[in-house]
Amino acid sequence: MLPSQHTATASRSPQPPENTPVDAKIPLFCKPPGLNITALNIQKLHASDALTLPSPALQNALLEAYVGLVHPMLPILDLSNFLNAVTRGDGSAGQVSLMVYQAVMLAACPFVDSRKLEAEGFEDNRAALNVYFQRAKALYDLNYESDALAIVQTTLLMTYSFEARHNTTNSWHWSGIAISYAYNIGLHIDPETFGFEPSLRKLRRRLWWACFMQDQMVGLATRQPPRIRKDDFSTKMLQDRDFDVFTDPQGQLAAWFPRLLTAGQQQELALLCIEKTKLCVIISKIFHDHYTAQYKDEESRKSSDLRALLLYPKPAGTWKPNASVLDDELMAWNNALPQMVQQSPALNQTNKAPVSFSITDVHCYALCLIYRAVTLTLHRPEAQEASAIQDRWYPLMRTRTAAKEITRMLAELQSYGRVRSLPVVCIVAAIPAAVIHICDMKDTMPNINSSAATRYWKCVGVLEDLRTVYNAAPFAIEFLNAAYIKVTGDTLLTSKYLMLEETVSDSPADYQRDLLTPVPSNLLETWYDANAGPLGSEDGDLVISALSDGNNGELFGLSPTDGNLQFPPYTG
Repeated sequence: MLPSQHTATASRSPQPPENTPVDAKIPLFCKPPGLNITALNIQKLHASDALTLPSPALQNALLEAYVGLVHPMLPILDLSNFLNAVTRGDGSAGQVSLMVYQAVMLAACPFVDSRKLEAEGFEDNRAALNVYFQRAKALYDLNYESDALAIVQTTLLMTYSFEARHNTTNSWHWSGIAISYAYNIGLHIDPETFGFEPSLRKLRRRLWWACFMQDQMVGLATRQPPRIRKDDFSTKMLQDRDFDVFTDPQGQLAAWFPRLLTAGQQQELALLCIEKTKLCVIISKIFHDHYTAQYKDEESRKSSDLRALLLYPKPAGTWKPNASVLDDELMAWNNALPQMVQQSPALNQTNKAPVSFSITDVHCYALCLIYRAVTLTLHRPEAQEASAIQDRWYPLMRTRTAAKEITRMLAELQSYGRVRSLPVVCIVAAIPAAVIHICDMKDTMPNINSSAATRYWKCVGVLEDLRTVYNAAPFAIEFLNAAYIKVTGDTLLTSKYLMLEETVSDSPADYQRDLLTPVPSNLLETWYDANAGPLGSEDGDLVISALSDGNNGELFGLSPTDGNLQFPPYTG
C-alpha cells in the first residue's frame, strides 16, 4: 500500500518554508505550502477536504488507472519521478505538487472499479470525480501552487471534470487557463531554443502538445472554439524520443502496481499518442477551414460572454476547395496508422472477444473512435450545404459509415466489458452516431432501416453503462430517447428490449451495399435542419455542449419533455 499515512507538520517536512502553518498536515511526498498560504487558508482547505487524500488502497487503484488510462494519451508528468516520490512516501525520492496529485486523483476516477469507490463512501464514479474536482479547485482558487508547470498540469487534468458549457468552470475554461499559462512560460516555443536539459526539454514539449490536444478535444466535444492554431507555435511535433520509458529494476513500483506497464507497452502507447497528436492537427485545420465562432443569437452577442461562442459551419464557398484535401488527409492518417493499430480489434471486426485485451487495445479503440467522430465533423457542413443530391451522396455515405463504425466499436467494447475504460470521447462519438441511426429508421430502403434501431439502442446501451461514470451520460440518454420517440412514436421504448441483444456487425458486403445505395433526400433535412438544428435543438449540432447536472436537465437548452422537438417533414 502507498505510505500515505506518513504526514507531517511543517517542522517535519523536508525544507519547509518558515511560515508554513503548524497545523498544515501535508503528506511527506508532497511539497509543503508556499509562502503565500496562511493559517486561515489552511483552515479553508481543511474545511473543503482539499488536503484529504484517499485511503492507501484507493490511491493505489487511482494511480494504476491514471498510469494506464490517462497518462498515455495526456503525458504531462515525469511519471518515473512522480511514482518514485509517491511510493517512497517519505520525501527522500523527491516531492510532488499536492494540487497536481489531487488532479491526478480526479482524472482517474472514471476508470476505477466502482466497488472500490463505494467502499470509501462514494455513491459512484461520478460522485467521486466531482469530489476530487472540488478538492483540486479549492487548491487552485487559493493559489496554493506557484509553479507554472504544475498549474498547467493541474488545469489540463481538470478538463476531465467535463462540466456544462454554461458552467463558469467547465472544461473549456480549464483548458483556456492551461493554454494561457503555457504561452506565458514559453511552452509554444520549441524547448531546444532555450537549451533546457534533456528531461525538461521532453516534458515541456509533451506539455505543449497536451495543451494542443485537449484544446481540440474540448472543441470537438463542446463546439466551443479552440484557442490554438497550428501557426501560433514553433514547438516541434512529438517523436518517440520525447517520451520517457520508465523501468523498475528493483521492483519497488511493482509492489504497489501489479499491472505496471511494461517497457514495450509504454513504447506502443507513445506511438499512439503521437498519432493522436497528428490527428489533432487535422482537427485544427477542419475547425479553421470549415467552422467559424459566433454567438447563436442577439442576446448571447450582447452578453459578450465568450462561453456563449459556438462553432458554426462557414458558407460552402469558403471551405469547399479544401474539403477533399482534408478528407484525403484524414484517410491518409488512418491508412498510415502503426501496425499494432491496424491489427487491433478496433479495425478488425470480430464477433468474438479477443484472447487477451490489453491497455494498448483500449487506446486503439479510443483513437479510432476519435477518428470517426472527426469524420462526422468534417463532412457535416458539406452534407448540409450541398444543393444537389449527387453532391450530398459522398459526405452522407462517409457519415453513415462513420456512424456504423462508431456503433460497432462501442458494441464490441461493451461486450468485452471495457466501455468504462474509455474517456468521455466515447459519448462525443456515440451521440451523433445515434442521431444518424434515428434518421435511418425512417429510410425507405430496407437494407438501411432494418438495422438502424438495433444500432441506435446499442449506442444508448453504451451510454447507460456510463450513466454512473460521466455527468454527460444521463442527459444524453434522455435527449436521444426523446428524439427517438418523436420519430417512432414508441413512447414505451418497447423496441429497446428486443434490440439490445442483437449484433451490429457488418460484413464487407454490407459496406459495399451502402456505397451503392442512393442517399435519400430526406436524410439531410432530418439530421440537420438548417434553421432549428438537429432534432430541433437550439445549438445546431449534436455534441455534449450542455450536459450536466447543473443545466436543469436540459440538453442544448432544450428539455426532452417540453414538446418542442420538431422534425421537418419526410419526403423519402
